[in-house]
Amino acid sequence: PSDIPSVVPSVAPTGKPSEHPSNQPSNKPTVSIKPSASPSTAPVGPTPKPTSAPSTSPSASPVACINNGSFQFALVNGDKDVTCAWITKNNVEARRTRYCGSADVAAACRQACGSCVADDDAYMFKMKNYDEKQTCSWLTKNPTRAATRIAEYCSRGTVSAGCADTCA
Repeated sequence: PSDIPSVVPSVAPTGKPSEHPSNQPSNKPTVSIKPSASPSTAPVGPTPKPTSAPSTSPSASPVACINNGSFQFALVNGDKDVTCAWITKNNVEARRTRYCGSADVAAACRQACGSCVADDDAYMFKMKNYDEKQTCSWLTKNPTRAATRIAEYCSRGTVSAGCADTCA
């Protein structure tokens, strides 16, 4: 190697990196044959100080954490069509794993798939030792019994999925 740059680039790469970086970017950046296993992390959170001008378009509206009550999807075995509520009735984690990977199910069944935290307004569960059903709001309706009810009922996977916000 010389201290004077060459007019024509070398054909073969050198055995070691250059000691001084170039002032200009390369016209042909190196393509990695072995990219990293995971993407680098981007900064998260607000900017340290406000921007000088407001954004030109409004922010996207938040998506409601509800299930689409009219949406139905076919079971894997093709046996029948079911609604989002079916996901939280039994074997919640197995059903979420099997069906919520589908984009249409995940979009229509946001609450049932656990992609957000909210109580399902239509969800009802059977009380222990009674043939009566209750909604999520019953768990906290009586403040003196709320902690006991939450501990007793939210330990059930189906109740904790249907009453995700109350049981959180």
